[in-house]
Amino acid sequence: MARIVVVDDAPEIVTTVSQMLQSAGHSVEAVPADQQTETRIGEEHPDLVLLD
Repeated sequence: MARIVVVDDAPEIVTTVSQMLQSAGHSVEAVPADQQTETRIGEEHPDLVLLD
């Protein structure tokens, strides 16, 4: 199981991608694309970051 952070400025995209990855058994953190994005990613220590 991978720890994945999903970043996008469109909430519907973040939700859809997050649900798909969770259903595949991954641990997913949804992060909005804003000024705090880098900080949140640094706190999570993910295996993968998906961003747009």
